[in-house]
Amino acid sequence: MDLSGIARLDLNLLVPLEALLRERSVTRAAARLGLGQPALSASLAKLRRHFHDDLLQRVGNSYVLTPLAVQLSHRLTYALEAIGQVFDDQIPFDPSEVDREFTLLASDFATATIGGAIADLLHHTAPHAQLRMSRFDLNSVMLGRTDLVEAVDGLVLPHGFVSGLPYVDVFSDRWMAIVSSNNLTVGDRLTDEDVTKLSWVVTYRDAAISSAAEWSLRLHGIEVTASIVVDSFLVLPALVADSNRAAFIESRLVPRAVAAGDVRAVELPGERSPLVEALWWHPSRTDDPAHTWFRAVVVEAGRLVSDSR
Repeated sequence: MDLSGIARLDLNLLVPLEALLRERSVTRAAARLGLGQPALSASLAKLRRHFHDDLLQRVGNSYVLTPLAVQLSHRLTYALEAIGQVFDDQIPFDPSEVDREFTLLASDFATATIGGAIADLLHHTAPHAQLRMSRFDLNSVMLGRTDLVEAVDGLVLPHGFVSGLPYVDVFSDRWMAIVSSNNLTVGDRLTDEDVTKLSWVVTYRDAAISSAAEWSLRLHGIEVTASIVVDSFLVLPALVADSNRAAFIESRLVPRAVAAGDVRAVELPGERSPLVEALWWHPSRTDDPAHTWFRAVVVEAGRLVSDSR
């Protein structure tokens, strides 16, 4: 874009021009702008020299717009609105004009639960936007690697793993377990003894990390013996089927797990605290209009999957 012509213009004349054309009177335009009449008369003289046109012509005791001034009055409305938006720190956000990729770090459980709902909402409200849901390194998140969150639009993770970041709750679930369909040594609800005797497939676990279900059992003196550790919930049925193993699983994944075959769902002993999945984001994105809108989309996706149960 060649801005050399614009650079030579006195853009301070735009506001006086709009007032003069609207009021069709130097006196009324000056009063509207809070300026003295001589100052506005000087602006009108500059405008007449620039356009080589009177702009305002006296007819009897009043002024009328010249044909050029009529054309300018229509252009001015759009020009001043556009300039106002440039300097407005609250630029209107239109989702339909979004053409970018939104990235979330999430487990395969969260992706399977709300990924489709988020994508559907984006398709209807921001058809040019894309969604990327990627896996994350939980150890890095717990070590406070805020740079990981800063580089994406958010992290979908239950409470208890991260702190110091703004968040909004998205959906809740509860913990259950799956065992092999041919494991007849346990009933529909595990006992404390069952938990200790079974060999467990656990997710996202190391010396410092374990699931909320494990922590809850441990607080009641029940220890879990892990034989396999995986960073995926969707592979649990394959590792439990036709074995003496068991796995903690979110209740929303139970139908998918049972449909995979050769496993059945059982209740855990005692009462478990609910699992609350939240969207966490870097503070620098809090006031970004696009991110504010996207957070609302994620929350709405959580509401939709909750209502569908």
